[in-house]
Amino acid sequence: MLHSAGSVELATKLSNDLERFDFLVRQMFGIPDDPNAMPLPIYLLPNKAAVGALYKVPEVAGFFSHDIEGRFIVSHREVAMSELELGAQATLFHEYAHFLMFRNFRFAYPSWYVEGFAEYLSTVEFDSQGRFDLGRPARHRAWTLARDDMPLTEVLAGKQGRNSDLFYGKSWLLVHFLSTSEERKGQLGNYLSLVAGGMPPDEAGTAASGDLKKLDRELDKYMRGSIKFSRSATPLPQPAAPALERLSPVDSAIVPLHLMRFIDKREEEALGELRQIALANPQSANAAYEVARAAQALANSTEDTAKEIALWNEAEKFNELGLKLAPWMARANLLKGEIEMHRLGNVSIRTPERWTAARGWVNKASDA
Repeated sequence: MLHSAGSVELATKLSNDLERFDFLVRQMFGIPDDPNAMPLPIYLLPNKAAVGALYKVPEVAGFFSHDIEGRFIVSHREVAMSELELGAQATLFHEYAHFLMFRNFRFAYPSWYVEGFAEYLSTVEFDSQGRFDLGRPARHRAWTLARDDMPLTEVLAGKQGRNSDLFYGKSWLLVHFLSTSEERKGQLGNYLSLVAGGMPPDEAGTAASGDLKKLDRELDKYMRGSIKFSRSATPLPQPAAPALERLSPVDSAIVPLHLMRFIDKREEEALGELRQIALANPQSANAAYEVARAAQALANSTEDTAKEIALWNEAEKFNELGLKLAPWMARANLLKGEIEMHRLGNVSIRTPERWTAARGWVNKASDA
């Protein structure tokens, strides 16, 4: 579910390539497709600076977020002017790789592999027929890697420090090298198995690859050489045409407020503006739901008992309005279940029937 105010042409291309990317990564790692999965919202801001401002870290060009309210990606639509720049496609692929890893992989991998994995996949390129290049150099990290270095022991320990660009670059280089080196074939998988078994990352590195200083020297030599990549002979299937839908004025106004509340934590300000939108647009189920969810989030964070009660009542009121307009809305059904369970947690009589009824709304949400 891609939200963008930019050109339809760019949104269509990114959507098509993301469908192919999803198919490719699932094929590579044996990840089954789930046609019943809820759509992943993806918000494309105008440029990297807008993403950095939203996240309050200027260097951040995109991010993947997940919690009880769901998962989403924030990226940008700034086209790279050269291979040395981080463009819209590479950023989107990087964040989507995070989504696939966190949703489908069994273990909590060390941070260097999480980022190196995403960087390695972010450079995939597709031609117009669907053939792809895998393992292209991450040239947007090349300048940093060429002028500076981070000891491999620090990378394995996840000591990112203030130089995230260097950490990402060295992590990408390590994943690329261990994924393509014949001499070190199998070492990456062995390392990940050892870490998953509880061995500290630095110890696992030595156990899987031997002398880490020697490996570090090999990495430096590899970086300064000609990094090879593979090119497919057979194109991937043509993805279905993306169902692009221009957001209504109401939903367009809601998106930045949703991000303001969820990321910027300006919950009270966002709730006030969402409330105005919902009252001015009583036929918008989405607006009613967003007010309800914002009120619930604020109720959970306030220490004022009277305010908490009022906010839970507001959440229930607006969520009921949303369900009346769109009874199939999964998010609203889930929130209904959460509200009912909250109510049960504050009463003295909690019959099994009432708990079953409350869980029924959650089940309805999962089936929607």
